[in-house]
Amino acid sequence: KFNNLADEDINRCHKTLSSNKKMILRDAINDLLESGQKIKIDTSFGNDKGFVRYLKNVFYNQQLLKKIEKQGSVLFCEIEKDFSKYQTVFPALPDMITDVKANDRVNLLQFIRKYRQAPYGLGEVSLQLFMAFLIKYFGDELAYKKDPNAPGEITVKSFEQIVDMVNSPDPQAVLELSLIHI
Repeated sequence: KFNNLADEDINRCHKTLSSNKKMILRDAINDLLESGQKIKIDTSFGNDKGFVRYLKNVFYNQQLLKKIEKQGSVLFCEIEKDFSKYQTVFPALPDMITDVKANDRVNLLQFIRKYRQAPYGLGEVSLQLFMAFLIKYFGDELAYKKDPNAPGEITVKSFEQIVDMVNSPDPQAVLELSLIHI
């Protein structure tokens, strides 16, 4: 169930990213998390921009994002909820979505550990991108709590928070899904 995308950074498990590549990843995750319902990708820039390198070349090209409109070189996209469109390329991601949907509360440490190990073997970059995608996929229905018994939740809006969630999750931290009915 490894990623089926020919990309050395997405599939990297043991090497750390260069400072430039880490900056590009940070920009992509921040752009994704900070965007509203519409995710903006300006395709006139090169791969040294996070929104092109990861949001366009990975998420959009592999159908994790779907285009809702285009204005010149700018794509406006939204999260693709039909994960059958990307499960062959990223088989772990639909499993992650299904795990969150199947449980009211998911222990973050166990969740990350599960997807780091076989059969998934996700590396740091994949886990960070997928965690940001999950946050966006579920939106307000997904709560992140460092203490499951404490009131309130933490709003995840930055790359640094995603790095903490993936690399050093609090042993009691959870993701809680609460379906919002209107």
